[in-house]
Amino acid sequence: MRKDAKPFLRNALIITAATILVAVLMNDWGAAQVMIIILLALISAGQWALFLYMKKK
Repeated sequence: MRKDAKPFLRNALIITAATILVAVLMNDWGAAQVMIIILLALISAGQWALFLYMKKK
């Protein structure tokens, strides 16, 4: 793994953990809450994609 990819991995793990934590601790599930989880999942997926891109490069 390149040295440049390590911050991307750390951020991807933090964002993924935050998404899971928000989903588990959410009390009510309405349309807005589902959209929040979807947006967090997209941000997390983007960070993982950046990590994989930097790892290959």
